[in-house]
Amino acid sequence: MSTIRLPRIAVSRDVAKDLVWADSVKADEPVVLDGRWMVVNTDAFASQLTTELRNKNIVHFEVLGGSPEWQESIRAAGLSHDVQIKVQPLD
Repeated sequence: MSTIRLPRIAVSRDVAKDLVWADSVKADEPVVLDGRWMVVNTDAFASQLTTELRNKNIVHFEVLGGSPEWQESIRAAGLSHDVQIKVQPLD
């Protein structure tokens, strides 16, 4: 299982692409997106992250923490890209 630690400020599509295509993230393996430290994100970042994971044949992943806005953005991106996302708020 790979864990992608999301940055505090996540607004760039390029950052999303770089995070997914890092050597530590293996295709077809479970992924956890760790958003516990994220304070700012955009819908475009969530969408690009989901697109890149799907392009790497990762269609199920888990999200830990993050703001309610982040959780909403990543859920919406999952629905629009036909990706199953389990979001675990850490309140």
